[in-house]
Amino acid sequence: MLPQPRLRFLLADDAGAGKTIMTGLYVREGLTRRTLRRVLVVAPAGLVGNWQRELRQLFRLGFTIVTSADAKERNPFIGEGSDLVVVSIDSLRGPRLFAALGDPKVQPYDLVVFDEAHKLACHRDPDGKIRATERYRLAEAIAGVRELPDEYRLPWSTHHLLLLTATPHMGKPYPYYALWRLLEPDMLSTQTAFEQFPPEARERCFIRRVKEEMLTLSGDPLYPQRLCDTHSYALNQSAVSEQALYDRTTAYIKHYYNLARMWNRQAARFAVMIFQRRLASSTWALLCSLRKRKAKLDIAVDSLRTSLVSEEEWFKRQKALQQKVAKGRIVDVLAEQTADEEGTVHGQEAHEANEDAVLGTFLATNLAELLTEREELREVLALAEAVHAQGHDSKFERLRELLSAPEYRDQKVIIYTEHKDTVDFLVRSLEGLGFAGQVASVHGGMNFMERDAQVERFRAPHDKDGGARFFVGTDAAAEGINLQFCWILINYDVPWNPARLEQRMGRIHRYGQRRDRVA
Repeated sequence: MLPQPRLRFLLADDAGAGKTIMTGLYVREGLTRRTLRRVLVVAPAGLVGNWQRELRQLFRLGFTIVTSADAKERNPFIGEGSDLVVVSIDSLRGPRLFAALGDPKVQPYDLVVFDEAHKLACHRDPDGKIRATERYRLAEAIAGVRELPDEYRLPWSTHHLLLLTATPHMGKPYPYYALWRLLEPDMLSTQTAFEQFPPEARERCFIRRVKEEMLTLSGDPLYPQRLCDTHSYALNQSAVSEQALYDRTTAYIKHYYNLARMWNRQAARFAVMIFQRRLASSTWALLCSLRKRKAKLDIAVDSLRTSLVSEEEWFKRQKALQQKVAKGRIVDVLAEQTADEEGTVHGQEAHEANEDAVLGTFLATNLAELLTEREELREVLALAEAVHAQGHDSKFERLRELLSAPEYRDQKVIIYTEHKDTVDFLVRSLEGLGFAGQVASVHGGMNFMERDAQVERFRAPHDKDGGARFFVGTDAAAEGINLQFCWILINYDVPWNPARLEQRMGRIHRYGQRRDRVA
């Protein structure tokens, strides 16, 4: 990186492998050599404080955090405190800060760093249409892309550009190419040009190292061994049992999923998949979604019965919701996005907000068909209510056995799940085992201060007042939380997106972990 007169670089090392430290070293050396004077770090909102703290503590670099409020009375990118700045990407793409950045009096930043660069999303639809997010447009403007709408233009572009991400390739070729286009906008102006870009040329502006390859100067592994175990459990068996609920829910899912696929109803397929995920997470999570679906069916039936809404108008609304899914305005966040890409909508994690909307989509086209589905759903819901009322959960019982094993007794434990409802269930159940006051939890409905307070509870010794032994959280809420002081992580459910699973493990399998193995 250092020898390059114009650094355009994609640093894609594993999560927790030191991308922040690499950046700090480069910035410190650049300032010393006077090849850098003004540096702008653009990060997700939850990581802005981490960046300022680590650059100050590790490199004695005094970066200033800039927010939208700072631009009310003056331009924070001009004058004192503007040379070394860290800012939230969503604040910077807002009208107030972007206008301040585009002020002709602003001196160009020599280096701009985009953390979690995979969030700079740009997709190509099957029909060839390019969908660039506002975050990506912001990056294009800073990188010096010429073909931009006027509202995204800046009077300057950065000389050096550093993109940081542990997940540069999410399985789709176009978003991966779009990241490279930011590095060399003219040379890689088309995907074909990128595909013909020589491997030796790519090596000059890209590096990816996994933890298993990293060694100390003495040749020892730099990171601890990672042990992964699968713990199976048996569902209880009877007429009203977990097995009966599994079979009945699976039959319901298969029936409506196959119909939705046959009729090419993407939103309806999405709705049925929600039950599939939640069935695998916890009985309580499934029950909560079944209740929501039933409530939405009741509203639809009552509206049509009382002529509050005509069948024609109701079908029109259903079609509009279907189109939102088809056009990508409502997406399957858990499958398509990593945990740190997921935002919040009105106090909910984005996937929960989308799921709530999609649970209101139905295959029915008239009142009679709605009544048929409602009766089927009532049967599944009644069984789920009965199973939950029994108070026995085989999956949680297996977790209890695991936690009581000699090697894990009295150790701090992290438990991840995709669903807030499962977080609530786990907190109640762990406290019911006698761990009242010993369970810290985070979810997307919390603000940064609340989340930070829960992390500090978990960080504190759990044998003292106020400390927590257990940390239960959703993927999105745990973005940017480093927990290498703990060595045991339990996936209470397994994400369909493998990048989310890797991000979970990266919370403890990272630089600073002192155990010789993590589980």
